[in-house]
Amino acid sequence: MTPEFGVRLKATIQRSGLKQNQLADQLGVSGSMITQWCKGESRPSLDTFSKLCLVLKVQPCQLLYGKAIESEDEVILKAVYRFRPSVRKALVYFLNLI
Repeated sequence: MTPEFGVRLKATIQRSGLKQNQLADQLGVSGSMITQWCKGESRPSLDTFSKLCLVLKVQPCQLLYGKAIESEDEVILKAVYRFRPSVRKALVYFLNLI
């Protein structure tokens, strides 16, 4: 995990309204461990990272990369809009037949 992970984690904890020691209690780790993660000095295990995401109510991608995963519909729409207008029109026509 990169140093940016620590920055995103710290900001996410602050937005959650939890104190670091409250988060630590919920995860079963020490408060100093949370501080180390926020400073980029260490990183959580995969199991703890999963719990961390659940407690903070964020997608793993949000903490790792700073953005959420797009829904399938969003991905499809973006792909469709890359086509020329005539191809988009044909796709819309075909989809209406289904």
